[in-house]
Amino acid sequence: MRESGGNHFAELQSIDEVYDAAVLDALAINKQQLQLLVHSGSRGLGQFILRQHIEQHGHRGLAVDTADCAAYLLAHQQAVQFATLNRRLIAQRILLRLSANGQALLDINHNLVLPAQMHGLQGWVHRKGATPADVGPVVIPGSRGDFSYLVLPLASDLSLNSLAHGAGRKWIRSECKGRLSPRYTVAQLSRTKLGSHVICADRQLIYEEAPEAYKPAENIISTLEGAGLIKVIARLRPVLTYKTRGECCE
Repeated sequence: MRESGGNHFAELQSIDEVYDAAVLDALAINKQQLQLLVHSGSRGLGQFILRQHIEQHGHRGLAVDTADCAAYLLAHQQAVQFATLNRRLIAQRILLRLSANGQALLDINHNLVLPAQMHGLQGWVHRKGATPADVGPVVIPGSRGDFSYLVLPLASDLSLNSLAHGAGRKWIRSECKGRLSPRYTVAQLSRTKLGSHVICADRQLIYEEAPEAYKPAENIISTLEGAGLIKVIARLRPVLTYKTRGECCE
């Protein structure tokens, strides 16, 4: 299946600046080595499960103690597991092409439903494009021409134990090529202001995911810091970004 949408990519990153060396060392991250960030999911399986649910039940909720709810949660968990395996496969293929070795340090899902207790109430948290703040350190990525940040979440019921999972779009995709093609060629968009390279064979996509289409990551990070929701561990600089709409990269 293809991705249903979103900013899916794999990116080699260097440690640009360290703010908490002790936490970085505890994560066994070597500042002299490149890090590989894979930002992808269930390749459309989750969206298929949602469409199937809506066809059968409309937009009504499901009672927890029913067979339909159990079936939905099982399918949901299978999609989450598929997303994890998908990221690992992407990472393995890239490392193989680079004749490199690596190990998974973090693996975080952004779209899922989990049981939770908030404000003294037992219920469910549905995160859609949100990073959980109760599973340890996470990466909040910027655009391909911006820094990403490794942060330590400070879990809070006020934020439903959740964080922004990225910089967020400034422009909708359909506007990007019209705004940017008079200013930049595809070749120019293959390099960023930070000196990194972009590999993207899709001429439409390279405009849709241009750095200008996204908010500055620093603004998001400073807002989360100001709200007391994160502590920044390190800043990550993009070196090489690979982007695709979901086709296999053999």
